[in-house]
Amino acid sequence: MRAYLLLLAAHMACGCGAQHAGDGDDQSQATVTDGAVTLHFGADYSVTQSGPIYAGSTLRVIYDSGRMPTCRGEQYGQPAWQVTGLYRVNGGQTLEFLAAGYVPAEPYPEIVVHEVGDLELWFRNDNRWGCEAWDSDFGKNFHFEIKPSPGAPSWMGNAFSVISRETCGESFCDQDRVPLDNGLRFGTWERERATIAAVFFEVYKQGATDRDNPDLWKQLDVQLHSRFDGAATFESRYIDIDQRVGDNARYAFGVRDLDPFAATGSALTDKKQCPSFPLRVSSDGQYVEADFEFYMTVNGAELRPSGQPVYRGVFADYLSKYQVCVTL
Repeated sequence: MRAYLLLLAAHMACGCGAQHAGDGDDQSQATVTDGAVTLHFGADYSVTQSGPIYAGSTLRVIYDSGRMPTCRGEQYGQPAWQVTGLYRVNGGQTLEFLAAGYVPAEPYPEIVVHEVGDLELWFRNDNRWGCEAWDSDFGKNFHFEIKPSPGAPSWMGNAFSVISRETCGESFCDQDRVPLDNGLRFGTWERERATIAAVFFEVYKQGATDRDNPDLWKQLDVQLHSRFDGAATFESRYIDIDQRVGDNARYAFGVRDLDPFAATGSALTDKKQCPSFPLRVSSDGQYVEADFEFYMTVNGAELRPSGQPVYRGVFADYLSKYQVCVTL
């Protein structure tokens, strides 16, 4: 799975109110007690790490503003400069967060790392007058090891969907497999005609999945995390095992169980009946569509698509049922 980091909160306190770490001596020794791993970049150019970083860990970055005092200045009594943190995992996509200077008030920036490997981190300081400086361990950047989550499976992948009218014996037909990286669509034909509509993926953990194991459900905590466009948080539910495939355990969940349009019969007549998530009209003007995103976890380790933060799907239904929801 390609490296990906999800930015949860990317701001620190501004100079016009609460101070961030490093603006006062009493804050430079800030501690964290909520389970997050702290990376503290001190004003004396020290770098300290509060504990091991595991895949799925939340990292809180404390950057003392006195560490790189090159590009500074004030305007209207407020800092006119910023320190921006940049980071990537295993050479993947570079993301940013605001670490110090004039930024909205939040305690500390947090990032979540999702993949085992190398976390690379560096900082850029600039101001409104064009000054620019770098804090990058003399161009090498700062590197931190991301370890496998305790209890994580040895491998997970081979995620695919099957939405088809045909079956082969008591299961799906192999030719109907669609890699989950390609996305998922569930519309009116699928809702009315499909005999099988499910997502599958496989998990391997030595000593657990490679044998007939009646206690597997106790040893592997397998969950789906999903939300519709516009939702702030993911909803979670457990995923059942489908069957063993060689040394792997294959898990599956039904697409119909997630279908937001399943219960709609006649056309809606009042906007109060409309879904809470956004609807858009399809390009041909015949349907409404709702975007959906999801990922899976096994003992806290995350299964996400290659090069993307989440798997994506679209649910669709007839526009005539939801005309009141998309009419201004």
